[in-house]
Amino acid sequence: MDAIGVIPHSATNSPPNPTGHRWDAIRVPRYIGLAALTHLPAGDFPVLVDPVERAVYFLVPAGETDDWEMPDGRILVVTRHLLVPPIQRNMPPGRYWLAKPQRITRLKLLRKALEQVCSCTPH
Repeated sequence: MDAIGVIPHSATNSPPNPTGHRWDAIRVPRYIGLAALTHLPAGDFPVLVDPVERAVYFLVPAGETDDWEMPDGRILVVTRHLLVPPIQRNMPPGRYWLAKPQRITRLKLLRKALEQVCSCTPH
C-alpha cells in the first residue's frame, strides 16, 4: 500500500492526522521499535521517531490492528491521531522519519518482528 499522498510534503508539521482511514499507527518504546527493525526485511517502511516521548511509530494498513494482542500489552498503543512531520525531516528537533514513507508496513511482518523482540526483552 502506498503511503505517499497521506503524509504532508510541506516544510512544517501538519495538523494531527486521523488514523483508521488510510493507515493506523502502532506506537512502541523506541528501544523495542529499533530492535524490531533488525527483524524486518529491508524496505522503505515508514518509521517515525518521537525523541521526546522516546517512541517509534509504524504505519500499518487501516483496520488491521483491531484484533491484535501482544504478549506484553504495555508496549502496543494504537493511536487515533498522529502528528507527522513532513517527509523531508530526517533528524531532530521534533518528530522525524527514520525511514521515509514509501509504503505501509505489512502488519504480519511487523507483528512477527515485535514478537521476536518482546520474547527476549526483560520485563
